[in-house]
Amino acid sequence: MNRQMKRAQRRQGTTLDRARATAPARRNQAVADRKRTGIRQFLKEVRQELKKVIWPTRRELGTYTVVVLNTTPPTVRVDKP
Repeated sequence: MNRQMKRAQRRQGTTLDRARATAPARRNQAVADRKRTGIRQFLKEVRQELKKVIWPTRRELGTYTVVVLNTTPPTVRVDKP
């Protein structure tokens, strides 16, 4: 609910208690509506989503690797004895 709606409700004399009272009921109903899916369905959906991914080519992957290695500071200091 935005600020304008709240102001309009205050002018009309309606309280926000109704909205607060129905929120837990809606939340409980949403939790009850959610049903766990089996592992088989989950893996099927994961596979479908992975098919949508545009994977980088070998050349792009090499380019990205070089960029990352060149832009990150060295974190390990090698001392020669």
